[in-house]
Amino acid sequence: MINMNITTPFTLQVLPEHLQEDIVNRLEDAAHIARAKCVCKSLRDVADHVRSLRIICKEEYHASVRNEIPTIVIPRVDGKSKASTSKAVIGGTATGRDHQAATAISRATQPHEADHQLILQKLSLRDDDNNSGSFPNSQSSKKHKFEGEFHPVIEEHPPQIAAAAAGGETTAITSAGASSNNNKVEPIFFRHLVPEILRKTKCVVRLWIEIDPKLQSKKVADGERVFTDHWLTDPLKVNKWIPFVQATLQDLCIVDYGQQAISRPSSLLTILSQTCLNLKTLDLRHMFLGTKDCKDMPQLTSLSLHWVKVDPADNVLQEINKRMMNLQTLAMLRVVGVEQGHLTLAKLKILCLGLTNKAKSVRIELPNLVTLQLKMKCPEVLQIQAPALKHIAFNLEILDSSLVGFEKIHDLQDVLYGASNFTTLSKLVRYNRLVTKTFLDIPCMSASEDGERWRVLKQVLLNIPPFETLHSECPNMQVLNVGPGLWHSMETAHYSSLMEVPAWPPNIITRLILHMIPQKLAESVDIVRLFVKGMPKLQVLEVKVQKNSPVDYDTFINAIKSHVTHLNFRPGKWTGSLDFSCFRF
Repeated sequence: MINMNITTPFTLQVLPEHLQEDIVNRLEDAAHIARAKCVCKSLRDVADHVRSLRIICKEEYHASVRNEIPTIVIPRVDGKSKASTSKAVIGGTATGRDHQAATAISRATQPHEADHQLILQKLSLRDDDNNSGSFPNSQSSKKHKFEGEFHPVIEEHPPQIAAAAAGGETTAITSAGASSNNNKVEPIFFRHLVPEILRKTKCVVRLWIEIDPKLQSKKVADGERVFTDHWLTDPLKVNKWIPFVQATLQDLCIVDYGQQAISRPSSLLTILSQTCLNLKTLDLRHMFLGTKDCKDMPQLTSLSLHWVKVDPADNVLQEINKRMMNLQTLAMLRVVGVEQGHLTLAKLKILCLGLTNKAKSVRIELPNLVTLQLKMKCPEVLQIQAPALKHIAFNLEILDSSLVGFEKIHDLQDVLYGASNFTTLSKLVRYNRLVTKTFLDIPCMSASEDGERWRVLKQVLLNIPPFETLHSECPNMQVLNVGPGLWHSMETAHYSSLMEVPAWPPNIITRLILHMIPQKLAESVDIVRLFVKGMPKLQVLEVKVQKNSPVDYDTFINAIKSHVTHLNFRPGKWTGSLDFSCFRF
């Protein structure tokens, strides 16, 4: 018989420190690290040396300060507490501010707030490039100072919380200093948690501070813009956590809460340029940035601005050109407020320029630029000089009044072209006979939010490119990718003229990709046959049919099969995204 009273001593094996550090850095999320500290004593000190950290403001945090939920469950994650206490549930009604009262106070203290109403009505805060929203110009932006005037709408009183050194979740504390199930949960002001989380960290290299996508896309009351409690780039708040990471920080991403941030200019760039001297990559989204008094940032090699508003008076392109002289990657997507600029960055290799307002003049002279994406409203003057350019995505409508010029571009390999006017395409390929891959489309199709349904934009002209000229001037082209807008133009407006073409010039195209929303079965089959007949070297045919097309998918594919038996035929469906896998972008 086994004696159950005998206990066998054992020693719990402790992992080597380097493995513990690897575990913490793989967790990355501040809340997950906080939980790990609760259940594993040996991780408590190691977590202070986390190098990669992500701090996320969740939707329930926002709800707790708006009094939108009756109960909020927040685990206590104090690293010194026992594991059992980390799962304590705090019940009760969340306290919040009186929204109507706050709105009334705000309107009395913010004379310029109404100037931003139009922006917030038109702003679609998504990271989906298929969304065609844009920021209108704000005439009031010059009225704001980037220091001192930050709309002191609501005074935030930090809740009495026990914050973990690297955790984003806390438990409410009563006035007596202990948690209680009978007390109301304090509102969670995320901006107060950030410095508490970063206070004990010693070597953070990569840092993300972001609003949860669910909160970012959530429909909110019209009065949301009067609050400042989720304005992450408030300089006063930024200066509270920057000292804890400024010596080691190299990669930073901040996704602000657009509903509050887009109407309040921030001097974040100035603060970073003066404090984070080792910063190499910077990704900023959904905010209003100023560049006044910005210092040189010679270590910065990558800058990304997405859904960002800038003051035209700051001349942001010139500031970037002057202060960030060693940039290799620059992405400005959905940026409003740029009126002019001249980029001459010697080391820049990748440039994505997406301006939502019509600029007066943009000049690009980049000797080492390899990849260029232009997806924006066409400036009045656009001059591009890039002798090393290999890949270009050109997606803008050129107005008759606009002046667009290309200089010293002779080695293009990939061309993605989306415009109703193909004159610029002809200019590009005329001097770039080495082009091997081409995508052609017309921006006449607009998708619904879920990408399921597409409609035709009536104001866009339906043209087709000069295929005969394209084949003769691009003798090395091997891949042709057709977009749904161009397909619609060929099937509806130019079907008869296409059928009259006797023959295309000799070409070596081996792969053809057709994205389409077929409207008529017979016409669609005829166009496919035309392409196949005009490409004697063709080996692979990929037909991508939008799944909600008027023509039945199976009927259409079966009608094609008999004409492409000699090819590697790859039929398929698409919903919201096109296939660009063959390109190097």
